[in-house]
Amino acid sequence: MAAEGRGHPHKPDRPEPFNVFTAMFNERDEVNLHSRFLAVLLGHRNPGHEGATNLRDFVEEVAPGSLRDFAPEGAKVERERHHIDILITNDRGQALAIENKIYARDQDRQLMGYHEELVDQGYKDIHLLYLTIDGREPSENSRG
Repeated sequence: MAAEGRGHPHKPDRPEPFNVFTAMFNERDEVNLHSRFLAVLLGHRNPGHEGATNLRDFVEEVAPGSLRDFAPEGAKVERERHHIDILITNDRGQALAIENKIYARDQDRQLMGYHEELVDQGYKDIHLLYLTIDGREPSENSRG
């Protein structure tokens, strides 16, 4: 059952989940809110605490199996590079492309195009992470 007006699943026996995006901003603003917010959090450097601790925590706790090998040391976090919502690269030739899908649909061969672009840029270890508000997978057409 979807929570009314929110577009995400809600279980009737639980209170409505708190959403900071809804409370503070337009929750549908994928580019200027969600991607910007995530990029700032993931790129934050905390002096005296081994650098990018948010990125390290994200990779260790949130990301799927093979991504756990992504090295946050020396990582660079960029928004809208090569049309990728969030691109994180490091000195080891690894790249993590994060595609944020709030209410938008996949574009034709979107993820496949990102992968091809990163290969062309010389990255050898490429990870694509698809984030959605409802947990859906990317379309076959997007994956290629």
